[in-house]
Amino acid sequence: MIYRQDKINKNKIYKIIFLLFFVLVILTPFGNFLGKIAINIFSGAGAVSARAEALVENTELSLMSKKQLIEKIKVQEEEINRLSITENLYTELVVDYEKVVTLLDIKNQFSDLVLTEVVSSPSQNIYNTIIISKSFNVGSFVFSESGIPIGTIESSSDKNSTVLFFSHSGRETEAFLNNDTTPVTLVGKGSGNFTISLPREIEVKEGESVYLPGVKNPIAKVGFVEFDPRDPFQKVYLLSDQNVYKLDYVLVQSETKIEAEL
Repeated sequence: MIYRQDKINKNKIYKIIFLLFFVLVILTPFGNFLGKIAINIFSGAGAVSARAEALVENTELSLMSKKQLIEKIKVQEEEINRLSITENLYTELVVDYEKVVTLLDIKNQFSDLVLTEVVSSPSQNIYNTIIISKSFNVGSFVFSESGIPIGTIESSSDKNSTVLFFSHSGRETEAFLNNDTTPVTLVGKGSGNFTISLPREIEVKEGESVYLPGVKNPIAKVGFVEFDPRDPFQKVYLLSDQNVYKLDYVLVQSETKIEAEL
């Protein structure tokens, strides 16, 4: 009985203490202080939570922007590739157009020109000649695809012909300087190079053209002039506009009309 009574008394004491503490928290400044601490703790936790949410949202936006940027770069790369392809096609069309115009112009001069393939280039031949498909008359004139005179048929078989370049070392070809009445003799030096010898009183300028009789396109152009004050003649070096090492096709005159004019 005594133990039971003590337990009841303790419970009453705990209730009185709790009631006093509750009154203290609610009604005294100390209670207000504890309340502010609690509010700050909970508000701080809320701020941290809000900041975390904002960080996650910004990260998502940043990742989304990177994805969009990558997609935009891919689209731009595709557009650049498309424009590059278009530009290359345009360049090829321009080159083809110029070749066609040149070919038509040459065809107007020589209607009997035949397009034929080069089967052996000068790089494979030490004699400054090329071998072409088809058989042609010896002496027939040969032009590059761009219409530049490059040589004549030296020999012919049943299926192929050999072209000897005008620039063949030591070969002499009669021509005219700057398409006027000044005759010159071209001396081949190999690989599309020539020299001519002229009196010093004849003025020769770099870039001037040299023509074969009856041919509108120049065979070569003046590169530079060399002279010795003690020599009454000047030596002129010329170079063909056609790279003889890059010939895939040539135009061959099936009859030697030009020779008849020389």
